Amino acid sequence: VANENRVAPSSISGEGRLLQQRKPPTEEEELEALRLKKRGNDLYEAQDYEAAVEHYSTALKTAPSAVLHSNRAAAYMMLGWWDQALRDTRAALRKDPDNGRALERHGKVLLAQDKLEDALRVAADMEARLPAEKRDQGQQLPAN
Repeated sequence: VANENRVAPSSISGEGRLLQQRKPPTEEEELEALRLKKRGNDLYEAQDYEAAVEHYSTALKTAPSAVLHSNRAAAYMMLGWWDQALRDTRAALRKDPDNGRALERHGKVLLAQDKLEDALRVAADMEARLPAEKRDQGQQLPAN
């Protein structure tokens, strides 16, 4: 009876497992994903965030990338869909840990979710990535 609720590992279909099994996109798929991303960007600029999400989602199915996850997170943020935005910022950072825009969005999502300690860690990480001269400028008080 205890095993009735168990699911065989082969039947679990998580996003991470799908990404591991996926073959690299063809050049044609890359071009289609780029076209969808550009259309998503246009829709985002026009403040049609739900349509932008749809285009980014289709592009992600065609040729997944950190940029697409980050862009879709931005659209989710504008819709106030914080859980989805958090999932996408995490996916973007898994694919590209040096993606500064995804890291910034990740911090903003954490703030919106009132996860202040996590947001502070992200802010410290962002600050540590700044060149020394920019970090020093941030410490100066504005002249009166």
